[in-house]
Amino acid sequence: MIATLTAPPRPADPPLPVLLPAVRRREHLNRPGRTAAIALSGTLTAVVEVDGHAQSEDALARRGLRIRQAWDESAHQLIAAAQTLHGTRFWTRPVQGGGLQIRTDAAPASAWLAHPHPFRLLNEHLSALLATPQPVYLLPDSHTLLAFPDLPSPPASSAGRESWLSPRPLVWQRGFPAESH
Repeated sequence: MIATLTAPPRPADPPLPVLLPAVRRREHLNRPGRTAAIALSGTLTAVVEVDGHAQSEDALARRGLRIRQAWDESAHQLIAAAQTLHGTRFWTRPVQGGGLQIRTDAAPASAWLAHPHPFRLLNEHLSALLATPQPVYLLPDSHTLLAFPDLPSPPASSAGRESWLSPRPLVWQRGFPAESH
C-alpha cells in the first residue's frame, strides 16, 4: 500500500537536552539556594547539568521534573551514554601505587559517583579489576578519578588536597561516596 501525504511532513521535535549528574563540593555551589542539589556526603553534593551548566529547581520544574526525578533521569542517561555492544564502557589505565585512573566518554569520571546506581556499576567493575571488595577513590577534580585496592601507601600528602574536589579518600557505602579515614 502506498500512502500519500496531504501536507508536508512535520519536522521532528528537537531532541531534549541530555541531563547528566555531576559532583560538586558543597561550598563551591554557585548560589547554593538556587542550584538544585542532593547531598551525597558531608562535603559532596550531586547536581544535574545540561551542557555543563548546573540546573536550578526552577529550570528543572520548567521541564516538568522535580530534583529527584531529574537526578534519577540523569543517572539513566549517563549509563545509557556509556553503553556499547559489549556493555558499559569505562576506560582505565594504571597509575603509580597499583591503582587505576578512570575515564568515560559521555561525562567526567566523577559523574559516576553522583548517583547510587552508576556508582554501584562502577564500584563493582573496579572491585573486580582491582581484586578488592572495597576500592578507595581519590577525586582531585571532576575529570580525574583514581581507584586503588586500598589507601595508597605512602598516602598522598594532605598538603595541597584542600583544593581537590574531595580532599579525603572516598569509598562506596550503600551507593554513596563516603569519606574514608
